[in-house]
Amino acid sequence: MQRHFNFTPGLRRWLLLASLLLLLLAPAQGNESRPPFEPFQLQPLMQRLQEEGLLTPQTRAALEDPRLRQVKVSLGLNLTHRDQPRDYAQFLTAYARSRAERFRRLYPRWLNAAHKAYGVPVNIILAILMVESQYGTYPPRYRPLEVFLTLGVATDPNVRQTLLNELHQQYAEHNLEPAWLENRLTTKAEWGYSELVALIQMQEQTGQALYDLKGSYAGAIGMPQFLPSSYLRWAVDGDGDRRIDLNQPADAVMSVGHYLQVHGWTPNADYPAKWDAVYAYNHSDHYVEAIFAIARMLDLPTRKRL
Repeated sequence: MQRHFNFTPGLRRWLLLASLLLLLLAPAQGNESRPPFEPFQLQPLMQRLQEEGLLTPQTRAALEDPRLRQVKVSLGLNLTHRDQPRDYAQFLTAYARSRAERFRRLYPRWLNAAHKAYGVPVNIILAILMVESQYGTYPPRYRPLEVFLTLGVATDPNVRQTLLNELHQQYAEHNLEPAWLENRLTTKAEWGYSELVALIQMQEQTGQALYDLKGSYAGAIGMPQFLPSSYLRWAVDGDGDRRIDLNQPADAVMSVGHYLQVHGWTPNADYPAKWDAVYAYNHSDHYVEAIFAIARMLDLPTRKRL
């Protein structure tokens, strides 16, 4: 007997997310399996960069690199991802604690320096670096340049409509509400464009080729998973080598401490203020709850059962 199910809008979005996560967890796709950017997609965006004085010859060359490909999986996840408490269960295990303690043993100088400079407890910094990148061991699989371009081209109404048609066709069985999807894509397109601008400005400071930089599906980079805009505002040269590399423990640890202090964490702050500081790092109550739970776990005596 054929059964028919009526899915609520919320459930449809979660089914879409599940299918996108399956793609995310699959082996990374090579360039040959992803479409390149078409001239009609790039021209409006490059015109906007030109009008804002940001389209240098070097930037134009990067955006016209024939190796660039669209990241449709990243597009879908940026539009729909919502985390859940179960996403953080892996960080509340004995194994996770052992990794945190190992990082603490390897880099006490920078952890203590961040605590002294910014008033942020070592355990909070350890918890954030664990969740964000497992202390830099979680492999970056996406190019932020491609992620932000995939979103940013949709700031043009014609390009956005083409993408909307593709998304509706690809996920027709989920019956996504057109108005919700268009509003969401419009918002994320502007966000993607702003992060693309920040990425270009970041490249001017670091000198690293835009194409070579790797990060998460959201375009975040390094151990603390800073977006380019966060890098420009709050990243810190922790070891004094006159360069900021968020893949290096000193810079990563000090940058996390600086970020939280700027967003309201002080030793004398009350719990709501500290909560808000961590929430600013990742706008998710589940995330904040997990960070504080991990920090409490790291305070337990080693012999106590986790």
